[in-house]
Amino acid sequence: MNRFVRMKELAFLCTVLLIGGFVIGYLTMSEKKPDTLQKPDISEIGSAEELGDSEDLTVDKSGSDRVSPNTKLIFKSIYSECGHTVVERKDVPEEIVGFDEEELAGYYQLWHIERFTKDEVDLVRRIEGICPKHYLLGVQDGYIALYEFSEDGKPVLKEITDTPISILRLNDQQRLRKGILLDNMTEVNQLLEEFGS
Repeated sequence: MNRFVRMKELAFLCTVLLIGGFVIGYLTMSEKKPDTLQKPDISEIGSAEELGDSEDLTVDKSGSDRVSPNTKLIFKSIYSECGHTVVERKDVPEEIVGFDEEELAGYYQLWHIERFTKDEVDLVRRIEGICPKHYLLGVQDGYIALYEFSEDGKPVLKEITDTPISILRLNDQQRLRKGILLDNMTEVNQLLEEFGS
């Protein structure tokens, strides 16, 4: 048993010496750590004239495309329900002159920039609705009503006619309750004539 205790003491002493050696070595190395990052001697670097034209060393950001007063803005609204695209060309508002693509995207947040150059910017948006080129005949307060569509694709009441839907055939009444989509005022007037006769 005595021999076993001595072996234990010896193992403990070896462990303490080993750990102590690592600690002492670490502390000594950290105090005498060489300065591995040396500052370069700038006297050895040539002047801008020796390296070549100094203008080549700078980054020119002024050449990137920016909105100018002559830039044309093209707005394309794509309407999902009728499939039409409405295109508007507009002059640049004064407050966005000088904007780059990122700044312009922040200004027109509802639009996606499809193309960006200093001469022309194409902005696109998709709208769930019907474009303003169409008309809708429906029912309002028991009478035939005419609706237009706003730029955001929603129907807006334009006029309530003096024709009650109660005088129409049942099939026509059902069609009007669902809404009849028409492409132009000529079609609207023809259909209103048919309903009136």
